[in-house]
Amino acid sequence: MNKTKLLLGTAIAALLLSACGSREVAPNSFPGAMIDGDAVFIARGPHLYRYELTSGNETWIFPTTADAARAPMAGQPIKVGSAIVFGEGVGAEGRNLYGVDGASGRELWRFTKPKEWVDGAVTDGKLVFAPNGDGNLYAIDPSDNAPKEVWSFQTQNKLWSRPLLANGKLYQGGMDHSLYVIDATTGKQLQKLEIAGAPIAVQPTLVDGVLYFGALDSKFYAVNAATGAVIWTFATNGWIWSEALVANDKVIFGDVKGRIYALDAKTGAQAWSVDANDAIRGQPVAKGNTVYVTSFDTKVYALNIADGARVWKDPTDLKYRLPAKPLLAGDKLIVPLFDSETLMWAVDTANGTKGTQFAPAAVKK
Repeated sequence: MNKTKLLLGTAIAALLLSACGSREVAPNSFPGAMIDGDAVFIARGPHLYRYELTSGNETWIFPTTADAARAPMAGQPIKVGSAIVFGEGVGAEGRNLYGVDGASGRELWRFTKPKEWVDGAVTDGKLVFAPNGDGNLYAIDPSDNAPKEVWSFQTQNKLWSRPLLANGKLYQGGMDHSLYVIDATTGKQLQKLEIAGAPIAVQPTLVDGVLYFGALDSKFYAVNAATGAVIWTFATNGWIWSEALVANDKVIFGDVKGRIYALDAKTGAQAWSVDANDAIRGQPVAKGNTVYVTSFDTKVYALNIADGARVWKDPTDLKYRLPAKPLLAGDKLIVPLFDSETLMWAVDTANGTKGTQFAPAAVKK
């Protein structure tokens, strides 16, 4: 077996391994959430859930019953027309990318391939661009609720991160150590950047013509999007499976050793770093001068972007691991949980106090 594949498999297994505790549910996929108006959707385990954002009341669940043969839902859902689009991750063979009506939870369509859809998809409003574990990026036309494959682009290994869509181009990181630039209309390769020395398992961030992303070689890269030239690199202590946030001229991300970094966006010089005690996978989000970061150490961190100082007196401990990107909703932060009966908590952005609980009706307290 390829050494990189073995190491990656070991790392994924370690992150997915359930913590001990009688109240914990064995996790089987990384959750993903999205907000659409007054609704919040979360894909976790064998279901997609819709909740009222303010009250936390469950509106519907898809599918309505659990199927032991169904792979767990994974990645961040997206909205295309009236459909909420999400896929099945690592699990049973024969996995589906679904389109489900956002209002009713009724299945509109499915697109099936033999491998997993780990990190969701992106859209230009018409086509859905979805990476699959078979190594292909698929462009799918879901019009008339009958998905059609428009084109596919094949890489040399699994695709476990969704692409970035910008200016008619798709920037797709690959487990084959490459970053591909693909024409979104034709599916033709425009560039293949062989920069990283390990798999790229994150969606790049593009700001002012610069691509920012980390890789599993424990390095972070700033790359000229037009030419593919490396502008700067920064070495971390652990593999990078966290997408980057660019805010206030700083690039903020975390590594699997639990370190949060803030780098100067132009030079790559370290501005500050904070120890979060366990793996960082979710992309940080920012509001004003504060950045919010979730960690596998079960805590939410609110840090000053300028110097990394705590904004809250202490990080908010939600008691369960936090692998997903949190969502900003006004003065609330919606935080998906990994191995808890509760699916999400709303946390006050000003002081970190817990508010609305989002949980299946049978276990909600």
